[in-house]
Amino acid sequence: MKKPTLFLLFAFALLSACSGEKDAKDTAALIGNWQGAEWLVFDKPVERNVTAVKFEFNTDGQYSANYGDQTEKGVYKVKSGKLYTTAEDKIEKAVKILHLSPDTLTLQMNRVGQEEKLVLIRK
Repeated sequence: MKKPTLFLLFAFALLSACSGEKDAKDTAALIGNWQGAEWLVFDKPVERNVTAVKFEFNTDGQYSANYGDQTEKGVYKVKSGKLYTTAEDKIEKAVKILHLSPDTLTLQMNRVGQEEKLVLIRK
């Protein structure tokens, strides 16, 4: 193999390893109970009781969510900066993790072409 090809293979392997480590750290940081603090649609607050929104992420890959008027349970994973959830008897959904710190989680969603951001705080 030529040196440029070997270099590209090495670089790809290194990037993949780093991505996997970040996914594991993000998954660990996500574990716990979260409550809604702000919900924006096209950067404007929505007319919902955002504090009724609650998520619980467990160490075994299970999650539960309460959106006030509906609930769901299922499995989750973090991969490449996105949170993937699969509720029981539903298809997998993905949302982008914009920010994740010990006390704040900000998710970016696209609901039927409508950009939404949900800010949650750790409980």
